Amino acid sequence: MKHVSGKLAGFTLLEILIAMTILFAAITSGLYAFQNALDATKKSSDILKLLSPVAILQRDIKEQLFANKYTGKGRFDDIAYSWEATLSQAVAPAQQIDADSGVLMVYHPRFSLFNVSLTLEYQGNQRNLNYQELTWLPLAQGTQVLP
Repeated sequence: MKHVSGKLAGFTLLEILIAMTILFAAITSGLYAFQNALDATKKSSDILKLLSPVAILQRDIKEQLFANKYTGKGRFDDIAYSWEATLSQAVAPAQQIDADSGVLMVYHPRFSLFNVSLTLEYQGNQRNLNYQELTWLPLAQGTQVLP
């Protein structure tokens, strides 16, 4: 500020321009941070919506595997999904001797481990999930008696 005969005359043009530049930079930075926060919130909301039915779909896929179905697709609300399972291992229980008859019990493969690939899609966002699922046959279906 300039002093003119003991009175204040106001700000110079240069001081006003510097103050406006600083204010503009602060406002721009704040708006940019706010926009980034809104974008991150939208993305996280979409991902949460996309992944929300995973537990239900895993339970349904396990039921399909017990029914010997190894692929499937469908819709859950607005989410399209598809899945495919491939057999990783089939294992038999350990042999044992029947205590009453003394007969060696040998079992066919009863436990199956599947690699499952689940693809989810919602509003252009796509996620691929891979996990393993264990299924088994009832004991009576996997038993063989050897003399």
